[in-house]
Amino acid sequence: MKQSHLKLIRVGVSLLFLLCTSAVFMDLLGKLPAPLIDSILYLQFIPSLIHYIQSAAWVSSGFIIILILTMLFGRLFCSCICPLGALQDTFIRFFRHLTPYQRKFSYQQPLNLLRFGVLTITMISSITGSLLLLSLLDPFSHFGRIMSDLIRPIVVAANNILVMVFHWAGIYALYPLGYKAPAALSLLLPLFILILLLCFTAERGRLFCNTFCPVGTLLSLLSHRSLFKISINNSICTRCGKCALQCKAGCINLKESTVDFSRCISCFNCIRSCPEAAIRYNSSFKKRDAGNHPHKQQRRAVLTSLICFFLFRPHLGNSQPPTPEAQKVPVRNRIPSTVVNEKNYPVAPPGARTINHLLSNCTACHLCISTCPTGVLQPALGKYGPNGFLRPHLDAVSGFCNFDCTRCGDICPTGAIQRLPIKRKKRTQIGKTLFIKKNCVVETDKKDCGACAEHCPTKAVRMVPFEGKLKIPELDNKYCVGCGACEHICPVRPHKAIFVDGLPVHRISEAPVSKPLTVVPMEDFPF
Repeated sequence: MKQSHLKLIRVGVSLLFLLCTSAVFMDLLGKLPAPLIDSILYLQFIPSLIHYIQSAAWVSSGFIIILILTMLFGRLFCSCICPLGALQDTFIRFFRHLTPYQRKFSYQQPLNLLRFGVLTITMISSITGSLLLLSLLDPFSHFGRIMSDLIRPIVVAANNILVMVFHWAGIYALYPLGYKAPAALSLLLPLFILILLLCFTAERGRLFCNTFCPVGTLLSLLSHRSLFKISINNSICTRCGKCALQCKAGCINLKESTVDFSRCISCFNCIRSCPEAAIRYNSSFKKRDAGNHPHKQQRRAVLTSLICFFLFRPHLGNSQPPTPEAQKVPVRNRIPSTVVNEKNYPVAPPGARTINHLLSNCTACHLCISTCPTGVLQPALGKYGPNGFLRPHLDAVSGFCNFDCTRCGDICPTGAIQRLPIKRKKRTQIGKTLFIKKNCVVETDKKDCGACAEHCPTKAVRMVPFEGKLKIPELDNKYCVGCGACEHICPVRPHKAIFVDGLPVHRISEAPVSKPLTVVPMEDFPF
């Protein structure tokens, strides 16, 4: 009896995880509740692992479930749960069924030196406190950047086109959505990865999963000895080769009638394609002693030691990051200004606690960037230094941090941006405002302005008498939270007259002093 139902179940579960994860990144209106988002992202391996390491909370231990499932059933994470894996399967199906390109797969020699080398280097760099390499290889982060940076603007543009068409027809069920485009250089990495995945899936199937993905290689150490495996019944097999042509992992060796289950992603395509039902997915408990080569034992022992050290390492990273160079704001010149905004630190999102905490736990999946309602969160290029490539920072040119918003902390899957109660968020000081009098239009053009004071939610900026009837801003940074509203609204170009300098360690601002309301007695109605 053929086990064809296994593939149908696998495809259904994979599509479910792909759609649900995509919905989190495509939540244009921010309507998904935080508990639902947590349940959708619970089984994403790297975010769950990092969150567990920095919080030691079992509620964030979804990666342990993945490890147990792998030891029992093989790499079901790669075939069913990983959204980047499901995206690659979509590309494979596109090339096979929707294009004239009919590439067939074949057995591929395992590139063990490369894949285990990538895993080892990634683990060592992560242990030393740098997540740069992990963020460049993590499948969830790649999927997030593709969805947030490449797919999301297309969806927003399509929505806005539909809005224009509907409005022209007198239908007002939709409304236009805003989008703050990041720097063009930040789009190069997700675009390169997308093109690379298209090339890999067209020619070599799941080559990325079995060569460059650290999660796939890590799970392969467990799946090699899993309880249930794919096996070939040599007494029935006719060597027709249909299974190898359908194996997107390239792990079926027909010459030796073996399956390299460490590279098998449990897609069950081989079972569905075998006309003799010679391929089965059964328990391998009785075959535990097969293939126990001494070199394989030694390799597994070394890598297992590294894995254990990585899983239970203490949280690293109490050192302060280096001071980045000042960045110029490349915006259109309207009211000329001459004094450059010299920032000592970038502005990290509220809930990050410290810049170092953000860099030590963020994998740059851009989920916070995609959900930010004002577009103030943007991927950093060099503001955090090389180790902070594509990490989120507050760019007040693009927007400002909404005083009543906590969405970035609510949605962060790794805990790099921690959840804050709204009352605490309103007093979390992520930066301090600096005022450059020589750039202000009140000083240079003798014109009345006051936009910064009007938009400050804590009234840390107030207007004081200057010359004649003119008033000029004055700062009281003990009330400032660094939201960037004053910097965003300032009309001066190219260098703002008021800007926010980030704090390496976030603080708590003083609560604004509210004056009691004065009740003025009303006279009787005059007529």
